[in-house]
Amino acid sequence: MMKRKPEYNPNAELVDHQPALVDLCRAIGGGDGGGALMLDTEFMRVNTYYPRLCLVQVAAATVVACVDVLCCDSLAPLADLILEEQRLKVMHACRQDLEILHLALGRAPAPVFDTQIAATAAGYGDQIGYAGLVHELLQVKLEKTAQRTDWSRRPLSGAQVRYALDDVRYLAAMFARLRDELERRGRLAWVEEDCAALADDARHDMNAADAGLRGRVARLGAGLDAQKQQVLKHLAEWREETARRADRPREWIVDNAALAAMARNPPRTLKELAALKVLPPRTMRRRGDALVRAVARGLRAAPVAVWKNELHMSAQQKKLFHRCRDFLAAHCEQHAVPASLVATVEDLKHFARGRRDLGLLRGWRHDFAGRRLERMAYNAQP
Repeated sequence: MMKRKPEYNPNAELVDHQPALVDLCRAIGGGDGGGALMLDTEFMRVNTYYPRLCLVQVAAATVVACVDVLCCDSLAPLADLILEEQRLKVMHACRQDLEILHLALGRAPAPVFDTQIAATAAGYGDQIGYAGLVHELLQVKLEKTAQRTDWSRRPLSGAQVRYALDDVRYLAAMFARLRDELERRGRLAWVEEDCAALADDARHDMNAADAGLRGRVARLGAGLDAQKQQVLKHLAEWREETARRADRPREWIVDNAALAAMARNPPRTLKELAALKVLPPRTMRRRGDALVRAVARGLRAAPVAVWKNELHMSAQQKKLFHRCRDFLAAHCEQHAVPASLVATVEDLKHFARGRRDLGLLRGWRHDFAGRRLERMAYNAQP
């Protein structure tokens, strides 16, 4: 009969087999009855489309553990713990962590408290890193020896495990300090609102239909006419599907510069595609036919704009933008709030052009500054 491996040892740092994972999750779940869970992940995303989850670090009460998910048969016990809706998850700069956990567990954990967002609202600077915040709040200097490690390689060294554990070891103390400070400043509701939006499950679905049409692709497409936008859309959708099937980074399939060149000068044949000189020979051989077909689909599509061209501002809009930017800078300085927490420069440009579906005009941001900006915009109308 095969012997059962030792159960989880509360003094152990690394949980690397299924029985210990079950016991760890039972210990945390039964220990504090829904108290906050400190949470972090380590992953690899160098040569794949999907990130590979390697470690999950957890801390609660007196328990601090690093779960080697590559050595465990099932993440079900961990999923039950992390996805418990009554348990607050405290994390730092957790956008990518939420995306990866959504992929691994089926949905993103909620509710969450992001200590980076909290630190910004509390006046510790914009997007302060974890090590910097630990030093600022707790006067602890963290080692960075394993900062650029390959978390998928086994066995893990003691230094790697200690580095990973440090990412949750100090979260509870920072959470308590930040929460108290935010309550004193009347800004805890700001952070709770932003963290609730951050944990919205739809934001972290890598398989969403429009996943390949955002970011850089959207910025490239905004300057094209409607028909060429359709070409870029079909090229980007083909690339996304191909990258998913091959589990390779998007730009390993075809880079953004090549997509943009094909959209600006749509090639109808392989000869025309080759003449653009934007693809390596190997990609031309492997992907050329598929790319020409994607271009053809875009040319046949109805010329409906996919992205708005919002690069141009009228003289009046520019004047309003500068007034809004100056007001926001002064208002935020007066209240010791980073202006970027309230609105980005792009948000203000969109506002000046007349868009009103902005975070600036919802929730605490609207109360803090958006209402004043709306009055400025109303007064600026001819």
